[in-house]
Amino acid sequence: MSGEDRREAAPQGPPWSPNLLADFQAGLLDPETHETLRARVDNDPQAQEVLAALDTTRAELRNLPSPPLPGEVTERIETALRNEAHSRTTAPSGEQAPIPHRAETATVTGIGSARKRPGGAGPRVFGWVAGLVATAAAVLGAVVVATSLPGGSDTQPRAATAPPETSSGSGRTEQTPLALRGDGLGLNGEQFAAVLGSEQYTGLSDPSRLPGCLQANGVSHVRPLGAREITLNGQDVQLLVLPTGRAGEFRLLAVGPECGPGQPATIADTVFGG
Repeated sequence: MSGEDRREAAPQGPPWSPNLLADFQAGLLDPETHETLRARVDNDPQAQEVLAALDTTRAELRNLPSPPLPGEVTERIETALRNEAHSRTTAPSGEQAPIPHRAETATVTGIGSARKRPGGAGPRVFGWVAGLVATAAAVLGAVVVATSLPGGSDTQPRAATAPPETSSGSGRTEQTPLALRGDGLGLNGEQFAAVLGSEQYTGLSDPSRLPGCLQANGVSHVRPLGAREITLNGQDVQLLVLPTGRAGEFRLLAVGPECGPGQPATIADTVFGG
């Protein structure tokens, strides 16, 4: 659903519907509706209780064990991965197949050896499963798109390879900044996966800095899916991965160290995947 669809009519309330408050909290409303609603919700104790309950529910869901995927879904994912692995080990006649990063042959491991249908699960459990499957599909779509990008093509600026992690004297593992060069954020699939799985906020680790930085860049009530300190053309940059609301598509926002409330410090803003 697009922002125009959501702006058919101004939100009516209070009271506000739980679905509307959930979309508000997730940042799914168009900016105009979001700002209109925020001015009214902030002063509505009942709405604040619903938003607090949504926060609690999200925290509880994050702590739940991952439910098993339905057999049909796992088969489709495994087949897609197997086909992708096969396509990367073969090449058209006259062309040399790309050399794999590792010596071993690409093998697709089954998502689950025992595929049992869940019994006695209520509607809430099926809702959790559907949400997790949708999230997995979105990430899988992004990874498939990322790995199919022509990272080695001469027509695009090639980003530097993701550097290894290093160990500090205190025994902690530290991430060496990604070093990128070019006019934009030309991440390949491996680099995108590294940023997506990172929570390296550096200067934005202060609780007041990150929300203020995001709001200055037009992002509200959304937590980054990944964060990594990088260098872009030799400049220290904070790279944030943000959801767009579309499956397989992510927003890459690069900001300077001074980013904060009222100071966007935007260096690069682009879309990955889609």
